[in-house]
Amino acid sequence: MAEKISFKSMRETFQDKSIVSFLNDAYGIGNSRGTKEQYRHTLISFNRFCLERYQKDLVVLVSSLQGRPLEEALDVFKEFKRHLDVKINLFGNPVSNGTKRLQIGIIKKYFRSRGIKIHQDDITDCITIGRKMRVKKYPLTPEMISKIIDELPRFDHKALTILLASTGMRKGEAVALRVSDFDFTSHPSSIHINAPSTKIKQDRIVYLTKECSEMFEQLINKKSEKQRFLFGRSNNPLQIYETYSKALRRALIRMGMYKVLANGFGQITVHSFRQFFRTYAGHLIGRDFAESFIGHSFYLSEYENMPEEERRRIFLKLEPHMTFLEPKIRKLQKNPEVIELQRQLNDLQGKVKILAYKFLAEPNSCSYL
Repeated sequence: MAEKISFKSMRETFQDKSIVSFLNDAYGIGNSRGTKEQYRHTLISFNRFCLERYQKDLVVLVSSLQGRPLEEALDVFKEFKRHLDVKINLFGNPVSNGTKRLQIGIIKKYFRSRGIKIHQDDITDCITIGRKMRVKKYPLTPEMISKIIDELPRFDHKALTILLASTGMRKGEAVALRVSDFDFTSHPSSIHINAPSTKIKQDRIVYLTKECSEMFEQLINKKSEKQRFLFGRSNNPLQIYETYSKALRRALIRMGMYKVLANGFGQITVHSFRQFFRTYAGHLIGRDFAESFIGHSFYLSEYENMPEEERRRIFLKLEPHMTFLEPKIRKLQKNPEVIELQRQLNDLQGKVKILAYKFLAEPNSCSYL
């Protein structure tokens, strides 16, 4: 009988200086907690693989490969790739090619941080990963977003949903908002998104619809002084996002709209609200405005320099289409006063046409010429 091998606990492994330093460097890439967590989860997955396949944790395994031929390190990558090929994710689906490519890239960086200089060409020569699968997500509509908002039990989650759908903010930008970022004295109300919390490290101003502004005024008035952020009591934006994401998933399940696509992602996710805003704003207003408003860089974006007054005016034109709880444009058209004004306008246009026809029909109507 083989002797049982004693392993370090996961906690002890991840207290190793090489891993602590590697994860801190990952955070420094974009000052992003999400990036650091992504790297950490990848190392956890790789560590479990190392324990199962080699009976060593990742720190010991990589140490044993230092100074050895590069082919031995590449053999580990080949085995890890085979492991990912048969692995099933949390949703019961195979690991996507995009995830395989991402995790192998992170492991390669860790090897390089330990002095094993593996290049991307070395990985490409020995490992073949198929194309990244692109599956079309479910296209949201204003009516569907209204139903999702109604299904969410917590008021702060309703407000967060409206904020994401009506501004196109990134989830990381939204969950890290503080009271000082809001300006309710302007028209429309606005939020100043600070550069450190954005993906491309550029600050910008986004405007709020009337219903979104009113909901956040209520939310801020009810906020406890002990709360650092607006959504829940946690001081960790990542935990706030995970709580909201789970609440959204439960709401979609109750609505019968939760479905996992072939790529392992849900057909409706938190990111779907950003896609909704970009799609509608791009078609109703224009691509450049939509890209600039959601914080994207685009072709010749360095020349885009619209005055804030003009941006406000354009957003107010878009506002009715980004309203989910108050009456929509199509409902306003059924207002009796609007219908009466439309009827009067049609009557006037008809009379003008009749007068113009009579004028042109008279033989002396052009005698002055």
